[in-house]
Amino acid sequence: MSHRTPTDPVREFGLRVKLARLSRGLTQQEASELSGVPQAHWSRIERGLNEPKLTTVLSIAKGLELDPGVLLWFLPGGRVPGDPPNSCPH
Repeated sequence: MSHRTPTDPVREFGLRVKLARLSRGLTQQEASELSGVPQAHWSRIERGLNEPKLTTVLSIAKGLELDPGVLLWFLPGGRVPGDPPNSCPH
């Protein structure tokens, strides 16, 4: 079993999802219903335990009425938009 570090992009993504949900005054259950993502899966995403598929990211963003880029922008270990492909960290 691998343990994720605090700067892990999966944990950071989960934190962003949680903050966006809370800023809208939604419970996990309400956000789950709006997005179509099962509540148990939503919970694991927020805690950084599940790495969501792209389709799940899009569903979360739609349910929270956000541009998906807001949740993904400048995640740790990711590329800065506009960087050439060979500058991606390994």
